[in-house]
Formats: sequence, C-alpha cells, structure tokens
Amino acid sequence: MDPGEENDELDLMIYGLGSNHVSGQSRPCGDSQSASSTTESESFVTISSTSSDIANSEFRNPPGMSTTIPGVAIPTDNNEARHVNEEYFIMKKFVGKSYWGPLDKVLAPQDGRTLRGLDAVSLGPWLGDMAEQFPHVKWHGVQLVPSRHPHSDNIVFEVYDVNEGLRGTEGSFDLIHSRLTGTYTKDCKHFINEIRRLLRPGGLFMAADYKPQFYTAEGSIPREELHFTTKIVDLVRSGTFAQGVNPDEFPVTAKQLADMGGFEDIHEREIIIPVGPWHPDQQEIGELFRDHTNFTGMSLKPILRNLGMPETEINDICNGFAKEVWDPKAKLYMRYIAVYAFKTTEKPAS
Repeated sequence: MDPGEENDELDLMIYGLGSNHVSGQSRPCGDSQSASSTTESESFVTISSTSSDIANSEFRNPPGMSTTIPGVAIPTDNNEARHVNEEYFIMKKFVGKSYWGPLDKVLAPQDGRTLRGLDAVSLGPWLGDMAEQFPHVKWHGVQLVPSRHPHSDNIVFEVYDVNEGLRGTEGSFDLIHSRLTGTYTKDCKHFINEIRRLLRPGGLFMAADYKPQFYTAEGSIPREELHFTTKIVDLVRSGTFAQGVNPDEFPVTAKQLADMGGFEDIHEREIIIPVGPWHPDQQEIGELFRDHTNFTGMSLKPILRNLGMPETEINDICNGFAKEVWDPKAKLYMRYIAVYAFKTTEKPAS
C-alpha cells in the first residue's frame, strides 16, 4: 500500500469536479443584471476542518464570503464560481492545454504503483480535467469551502485551512499543483515546505499565480491617470494585508524555490496577458480577459464590504474600474508567473 493510502477515506469530503464555464459578454460590475441569482445570504458558509462540522454548517455569515481560514474572507457565491472557471478557461486557451511542464511524463503509468496527485488549493475545473486526462492517477484536492461538482471516481476532496499545514504522509505524492493560492496563504515558506514534505523524491511541484497589479503598455493612458484601477488594486492589497496575508510573497518564483532548497531542475515562465484587444497578436485572448477582469470587479464587492465601505462607494469604484478597463486607450496587461521544479532526492538542510 502506498504511503497515506490507508487514510484516503478518513475525514474527507468526497466530490467530483467538472467545468461549468459561463459564456457570454460580462457587463460592468455595477449592472444588477450581471449579478448571480443566488441571494447574498445563501452565498456564505462557516466550516471547520472536520466532516461533522461541515455537515452541520449554518449559512449565517456576512453576504458573499466564508471564514474557513480564520480572519480571511473567501468569496463563495456563484459569481466567484463563474470567476474562477472563466479564468481557468482563458489560461487554458492561452497555454493550449491544462498545464505547462512535464506533468504527462511524471504521471505516465507505472507497473505496480499507484500514482497520486494533489491540487492545493483546488479552485476551478483544473482537477476535473486532470482526472479525465489521467484516469489511472488517484487525485486529491484541498478545498477552502465545500462545493458541488459532478462526481468523479478518482477524485477525493478534503476541506480545511491550508495554513495549518497540508494533510498527508511524507513522500506520498508524485505531483502537487498549486494555483491562485496567494490570496489565502499566510506563510508562503511554510506552505512550500509542506509541499516539499508531501512530495516523493523526484516528485513534481507546479505553481502559478498573477502578480497583484495592472501594468500599462507603451502608448497607453498613463497608469497614474487610471484612478479607479489604482484604487481597487490598493484596496484589495490593503484588505489582503489586513487579513494577515502578504501579497508580495506570491507568485512563487524560481528564485524562491532555489533559495529554500530541496528542489532541482527549476523552470519559470512569465505570461503577459493583455486586458482588451489592443495587442495585435492576442486580440481574442485580450477580449476574453477584459471581460473576465471586468467581472473581477463584481467578485471583489464582498471583500470591499468586509472593509466596511458603504455600498455607494463600492459601486462607484467598481463602475469606474469597469469604464477604465473598457477604455480603448488603456492598454493594460497582467503578469502571470508559472514555475515547476522537482523535489531533490537528497534531504535538504533545515
């Protein structure tokens, strides 16, 4: 039996995962027609790390967020589900497949051994795609809040606070994938140490996240003149710090992994994603990402409410942000950093 196999069915919430991408053009975030049909009171849940607590959870939190991680607001409504699904769809279209790096080689079938992969934290439909592409792999996903997805026999989910550590036996995973976790992870070094602990020697770690900033290309409206874009970035940054999360620790970089030790054959890739169709070679991606970025403003409303801002001010900021994003003179882009590395076969120095 593989390490950790005997614990697979203990303290777990079992879910399948699939994509429910919502197509169609998004509206400015102040438009009530683009809001989810789910009421705000239905979009919050309090959970703890045990199955019994999850089963008996009550919908009683402030609208639009969960408090799975103490002190950290997590959007959980239908808008957020659409948000993460659309983001994954765009990145998959940009990269051309569900992953970057030698994942297929690492997960090639092996006689006499069950391969195991972990998605930490599991956001969007990535894990469902992996379960279909690699059905011989036993997949595990860590979720911050329980969610409904089509069932898949080779996916097991566990719901808990990743800041308390990742559950599992040392050296039990062939692959660990982590994407878009910077908003929820309070100690990046501890998180990576936990990933390194769970990987088998020679196991693959893959991570990716956005730099939490908008940049302007040559010929754009100057960044300092995009007042609402600046405002919303600063507010989210302040709110993230207030929750005990340092946004400067993410994305994970090749230098971070090299400095920490315990990883080898480290690779990094930076992807520039235009916001809008201003780039002649990436017009379709730009239009998709502009719509997604516009919708991001709506998904941030619960976080802004959590900062104690009045609704009128929130709407003004979101509407202003939407107008700036759609301004053809604003040539905005974001930077997406992806890395992969293999766990060394030698034990790193502590």
